[in-house]
Amino acid sequence: SVGKAVYPEDGLEAEKLLSEADKRMYLQKQNQATRANRRLYPRVRGRLTTEVLIDGQGPATLGIITNLSMGGCYVETKGMVLPGTKLKLTFSLEQIRISIQSEVVRMDMGIGAAIKFHDTTQEVRAALRHIVDKLAGSGKTQEKPSHNVAAGKTL
Repeated sequence: SVGKAVYPEDGLEAEKLLSEADKRMYLQKQNQATRANRRLYPRVRGRLTTEVLIDGQGPATLGIITNLSMGGCYVETKGMVLPGTKLKLTFSLEQIRISIQSEVVRMDMGIGAAIKFHDTTQEVRAALRHIVDKLAGSGKTQEKPSHNVAAGKTL
């Protein structure tokens, strides 16, 4: 984070300029997404069937995405997938189909897994945004999810 102060608008003395720049830097830091404040970002609840391909090896299994954001999702699955496992999720809504490289960040045995998406192209992010918006438009927006959803990437 960076704080900016301009002479002479923000002060005539070095101490005043440094103080103003420092104050603005901390304001900037407060506005950045962190593990502590990531729940401030919208998530949607819904039920999307997804194919789960573990470590690029088949066959794919099925899961249900119940919580979705731009950075990750929660997938209900009976399979056991350990944290750190690389996955490829494939799901669709209407005519939009997405395949996303991702990683398990938490496994709830017998329930499901919290998944973090990895970086991706603008095209995939736009498609993901469309799906999130469609689910949100159906009245399923959730301000505070019941499961953690981590930030990450799509493919």
